Amino acid sequence: MVLVFRDVTEEKEHNDRLRYLSTHDSLTGLYNRRFFEESLKANDTKANLPISIIVGDVNGLKLTNDIFGHYQGDLLLLASADVFQKACDKTDVIARWGGDEFVAMLPNTPYDEAQEIIARIKKEFSVKQLRAVKSSISMGCATKTSPDESIERILEQAEDAMYSNKALERDYIRNAAISEIIEMLHKNSAREKEHSLRVSELCARMGKRLGLPEDEIRKLREAGYLHDIGKIVLGPDLINKNHLLTNREWNEVKRHTIVGYRILNSFDSTVDLTESVLTHHERWDGTGYPKSLKGEEIPRTARIISIVEGYDRMTHDSDNIRAKTKQKAIEILRENAGTMFDPELVEIFIDMIEKDDSI
Repeated sequence: MVLVFRDVTEEKEHNDRLRYLSTHDSLTGLYNRRFFEESLKANDTKANLPISIIVGDVNGLKLTNDIFGHYQGDLLLLASADVFQKACDKTDVIARWGGDEFVAMLPNTPYDEAQEIIARIKKEFSVKQLRAVKSSISMGCATKTSPDESIERILEQAEDAMYSNKALERDYIRNAAISEIIEMLHKNSAREKEHSLRVSELCARMGKRLGLPEDEIRKLREAGYLHDIGKIVLGPDLINKNHLLTNREWNEVKRHTIVGYRILNSFDSTVDLTESVLTHHERWDGTGYPKSLKGEEIPRTARIISIVEGYDRMTHDSDNIRAKTKQKAIEILRENAGTMFDPELVEIFIDMIEKDDSI
């Protein structure tokens, strides 16, 4: 007799893992779309009526990925899955339906109860915040009450209701997102808040001095206020540090123009500010960042922000750097005209501030 023994533990674990992945989402651990569709048919029985279906679309996933990276986006999805699991019963079937969509099938659950679950989910989302992006979710619901109704049609109705609610909530969500990001940035640095307000006001004054149309002045005011919004990716220590930066820290700081561009490009109300924010650290001689633009290749709004920001930084204390006098700051602006700054705009700006003792 010959006995042969073989350890199949690893093979069994591998097969178990494959079976698990065939029915579950690998990131969240919820069921996947394929399993949900099969469960939808299996649970479509008279005994389970009424059957409610809830569909939710997580707001802000793309923005989170664009600003903070996909790791933070994955954390948002994990938090979303956790909210659904806590709000629903163990007998409910919860799945990740798509990239940022979740769906739940609730047997023996009337429409009113499903709405209560939606309220719990939305309330839980409202208190969650990952970095500077506050979580929210658009949701829709539909309920099958008769055996004659198509369960597939109920799912479509729930999706339609979700998209309808998402459209109604879109403007509020977008405006709130910008406010939350800038609020978090200013919470991390009171200096940045004061700087943004001063730059915004001086940019608007410069626009009036140039005789620009009201819409251009508005853009200058708003771009001046939001020009450093991309610094939200920096830690509080780095935001407030403006001297003796290491090469790594400097490279991190330089990212803020690109991040700011991504943030503002995500919203219809701020898309016209994106180029100004992206290019406000370009230099007249072409040695700036991030695109090495030169001269009038740089948008005029960005050239104005560059001058105003430089003047404001010089004339206000920060960390252990004492503020320069107004006259010294003017001398430095003139010294850098034609290299860092637009020489014509520098002279107009200097003429403006010399005639105003409040600046």
